[in-house]
Parts: sequence; C-alpha cells; structure tokens
Amino acid sequence: MFLFTGNDGQRTLYTGDFRLPLDQDLHPSLMKALTEGPITDLYMDTTFFTEIAHYQRFPTHLESVELFRNFMAEFASSTFHIEYCAGREALVQGLSYYLPINGSKTIWESYKGIREIIDHLTSIPEYKSRVHIGNQMSFENWEACELCEKETIYLRPSIQWRYYNGSSPDQLIYEEKHDRAYKIAFVSHSSYSECKRFLELVPARKIHPIATPKIQSLSIRKVLRN
Repeated sequence: MFLFTGNDGQRTLYTGDFRLPLDQDLHPSLMKALTEGPITDLYMDTTFFTEIAHYQRFPTHLESVELFRNFMAEFASSTFHIEYCAGREALVQGLSYYLPINGSKTIWESYKGIREIIDHLTSIPEYKSRVHIGNQMSFENWEACELCEKETIYLRPSIQWRYYNGSSPDQLIYEEKHDRAYKIAFVSHSSYSECKRFLELVPARKIHPIATPKIQSLSIRKVLRN
C-alpha cells in the first residue's frame, strides 16, 4: 500500500491488490499512520466487493497452506513447481515451516531484496528441493525452469474454483487439463466481508473503488455509503 501526504493535510491511501483476512490485524505501519491523521481519500481494491454468494468468504491463507500440504502428501515421491507472483508471500511462508522450498533463478533475481520471500527459501539457490517456486509457465514447457524435471507437478494458486461456503476440500483443487497440472484455491484479494471490515478499520472521507467487479448484485457505492 502507498500513503501520500500533502502540505494541505491531504492524506491519500492507495491499497493496490490486497487482502486483510478476518483473523488478522492491520499492519503496524498502517495502524501508526491512522493515529497521525484521518485518511481523506481511499483508493481501494474492490475486485470481489460484491454480494454474490461465493465471494462472501474465501479460504484463509492457513487453509490454503493446508490444501497444498495435503495435496503434496498424496504424491510423496513427486517434485512440485508452484507458480509464484507478488501477493503469494503467505503461501510460501506457510509452506516453508513444513518443508524446504527453493526458488528458480528468476525468482532469486527478481525478489532478492524482498525478505518476506528470500528468507523463506533454502540458502543454496542451486539446491533442488522437492518443492520450488517459479514463474508462470505451461507444463509442456517444463525445461524453461532449471529446477523442473520431466515429471514435476505444476501447481497454480488460483481463485478459479467455485463455491467455497459448504464446499468439500476436493472441490478446491482442480485438475488443469493434464494430470501434472492443478489449480489449488489461494486468494490474494479481499472477499466481500473482508472489504467491509477493512472499511470499518480504515475510515476515510472519500472512497474510490478500483478493480470493480464486472458482475455484482449490489451497488458498490451503496455499500460504501452504508
């Protein structure tokens, strides 16, 4: 997130893509900023700010970590390539408590200054751990990652699963056109309920929705007014 302050007292907070799970508090730096003055303008990620049923609640990051762990446990002799991009730090951090994780060469080069990632990878870049993170690619092009082997299973953290409320765990894992490529539920955007809670914790004089859902059953601005 970015907080811009002006000499006229204007304080603008831009969230970018974000998620504040219901069981987590605001980041200490944001809590401190809120004590120093009100937010005049809030530009907020509202990708899933809609009352559609399956956007009400998403799996928590801890639940997603368990989905990945349980899935990988079923393939005890396999290696895994987990597709990584910014916003998936919680997944890497959670998994690293249970097993060593390495990163591809491009991951080490791209995120070498970001401790939230590098500190949770093995200290030897060339080490071929059973699980590694890397850039998006197709499983047919496995040689594009120097850590992949021909039989490496490709895992994509994804929101492209259906209804979460009442879903069984196997409904949160989807085979992706091939027996070596799977999508597993992981979300880096806030759900509808998480968005509403964020607005309660971060009051602002003016709220500007960004990334508005294409389909929604309730006006975002009506919700913001309430």
